[in-house]
Amino acid sequence: MEQNKIATALSLLRKLPPSKIHYNTNALSNLMPDEADELLQKVDKPLEIGVCSQTNLQYIKSEFNRDGDSFRSPHSNQYDPPIDDAVYPSNDVRQLEEKANTLFQEYMKLYYQGGICNIYFWDKENGGFACAFLMKKEVELAKGIKKGTWDSINVVDVKVDEQNKKKITYKCTGSVVLEMILNDDGAGDVNISGSLTKSKEDVRLYDGNIDINSFHLENIGRIVEDLESVLRTHLDTIYVGKTKENIFTTRSQEGYIQMEQTKKNLAINIIDRANNQKN
Repeated sequence: MEQNKIATALSLLRKLPPSKIHYNTNALSNLMPDEADELLQKVDKPLEIGVCSQTNLQYIKSEFNRDGDSFRSPHSNQYDPPIDDAVYPSNDVRQLEEKANTLFQEYMKLYYQGGICNIYFWDKENGGFACAFLMKKEVELAKGIKKGTWDSINVVDVKVDEQNKKKITYKCTGSVVLEMILNDDGAGDVNISGSLTKSKEDVRLYDGNIDINSFHLENIGRIVEDLESVLRTHLDTIYVGKTKENIFTTRSQEGYIQMEQTKKNLAINIIDRANNQKN
């Protein structure tokens, strides 16, 4: 029964505007408080930004660094506001998290020319670890662009084969939440919003030529990069391309209606002139 509620809520949220996802998610959570935590974990919402109280640096707030109403900063590894009995990554996983956050800043500069990027790691109950690769980019405002945000969420699960410890499986589930508001004096505001989710799995063999942490980061970076490329292509085809098609279709229909109206007016004028000449 609970899973039916979650599935129904997720289906409803996918049909509603992404720009109102926070409001709609909170409203649904209030209607089903017993399933609220699970719903929040499964909804891809536009990412929020917080400021680390210890370092004064910005960081991304998400379900992957949340414990109750507090969020863990990747810069200080502390929760804000502070809480007792908080969940922290183990020392080894925390070291991997710190290294990842340093390395992947270059990824943001290369692909997004800025923005905020944070990676959060956590230990799994059955051993191994997983991580969430989060990116938020505000589009620079220019003529015709009123607002633009790109939120990318990539969750990577790392699993070591029990029979062959050198065989490691990386499974990435990536989501993009896009919102663009275009403004034109003649057409008004045009909202292009949507979200898309894809997954990809890679199996790699660790040969021992580099340390295991570098091996993990290299493969995590590769699978995230590949999946992001697929998501960008699909978004351009599905949302941007479809919007252009609808606009062109609308304009064509308007042009056709206007042409038919012109023909009708011309015919009326000709008939009126003919009648006047007879009189």
